[in-house]
Amino acid sequence: MNKLDVVSTDIEKFYQLFLPVWKKHRISGVKTVNKPSRLSISEIMTIKPYVI
Repeated sequence: MNKLDVVSTDIEKFYQLFLPVWKKHRISGVKTVNKPSRLSISEIMTIKPYVI
């Protein structure tokens, strides 16, 4: 397994734990945009550190 695979797996595990907690604690009544994306949030979080 290469470094990108390890990072991707770690981010995926983190996001699976983080998402339910974040949704539970976010402010209700605030309008959000829920448009479909080609990439999942965990994929974006994996790519971001390599771009910066």
